[in-house]
Amino acid sequence: FTYTPSFFRVGSENYLKRHQVSPALSWRAGDDFFTKFSYVFSDNDYSDSSSFQNNNARDGHTHNFSTDAYYRILNKKGALFGGIAYKTNSAEPSESYDQIRLNLGFSLKLPYAFDFNMMGRYDDRKYDAPDNSHKVKRDDGKYFFTLSLYHKLRYDWLGILAEYDYTKNDSNISTYKYDRNVLSLSLAVEF
Repeated sequence: FTYTPSFFRVGSENYLKRHQVSPALSWRAGDDFFTKFSYVFSDNDYSDSSSFQNNNARDGHTHNFSTDAYYRILNKKGALFGGIAYKTNSAEPSESYDQIRLNLGFSLKLPYAFDFNMMGRYDDRKYDAPDNSHKVKRDDGKYFFTLSLYHKLRYDWLGILAEYDYTKNDSNISTYKYDRNVLSLSLAVEF
C-alpha cells in the first residue's frame, strides 16, 4: 500500500496537486513467475492561474485497475513481462475518458554487465463528451516503444543509460496527432 502526494510546477507557477492511494497484491506462482494486481486512485487538482486558463476542467479523480505478469527465462538472465490496465478519468465532460492499456516487453542481461530492455505499449482512450474546440468525441490510440541499454560503471550504484523512445498518438482529431522520437544518454545513480 502506498500513498504518494505530488506537486507539479511549470516555471514559477503551480500546475497540479495530486494525491494517490495505491493498494497492490503480488503473487509468486513459482521461482520464475509472478503477477501483480493493483489499483490506483488519484485526486487531481489543476491550477487555474492566468497561464493555465480553464485548467480546472481537468480537476477530478482517476481509477486505474491493472494486472501484470513477469516470467524469468534463460536461467534468470532474462524476463518476459506484460500487462493490461483499465483507467477511468472523471472530470468535466470534455476531459472525462475511459482507457485500456496493453504492454509487452522483455529484458535481458548481456555479457560485460550490460542490461537490455525493450517494451511496447498501446493505449486506447475514448472521451465521454465532444471536444470543446472540435465538437466531436475524441478517440485516441497511442503507441509507445522503448529500447534501452544500461551499463554499471566502476561502482554498483553508478551507471550509464542509453535510451530510445518512440511515441505516436493517432487521433480522430488531427490537432492531437503527433509522432515523437527521443534519444537520451544519462548518468544513473542508484541509492
